Amino acid sequence: MARDLNARRRTALIFIIAGLLWNLVEAVVGLWACLQVGSVALLAFSLDSIVELLAGGILIWRLRANQNGYSEEAAEQTVQKLLGITLFLLAAYVALHSGANLLGWLPQPEPSIAGVTIVIASGVVMSILYIAKIRIAPPRCSHGPSKPKPWRPYSATSKTSPSSLGLP
Repeated sequence: MARDLNARRRTALIFIIAGLLWNLVEAVVGLWACLQVGSVALLAFSLDSIVELLAGGILIWRLRANQNGYSEEAAEQTVQKLLGITLFLLAAYVALHSGANLLGWLPQPEPSIAGVTIVIASGVVMSILYIAKIRIAPPRCSHGPSKPKPWRPYSATSKTSPSSLGLP
């Protein structure tokens, strides 16, 4: 049982690191494309990737917390608080961005092939990672971020779909 749990944690760690590397690519390419065309939508996409980098770092800490002497419950509570902070930061940005857009303070974005390409690639890569993570998750996992949520692919595609359709 412990051997299986450790194997799952190692595999989850590999998938999380792969996701982090992809989010880094998203952030860099998105920021570069944003600077090229002045797209606030690409800026938002890049900032979301940076928030996901923070969340991924927190999950890596969580997977290693038990090995470093943290109790399961204490580690889970810490993770929930830290992930809550990252989501709050993202929500605050979306609220500010939406308000500025409604007030007409933001410029209209120009089309960007690089932006559309990274958004479509993100939808594919994140869906593949999601399926891989679901396959290694324990069948009856009752706590926090250790098991991917069923709505995750929808949140990943909700991030990418409007952008790939050319919507701001």
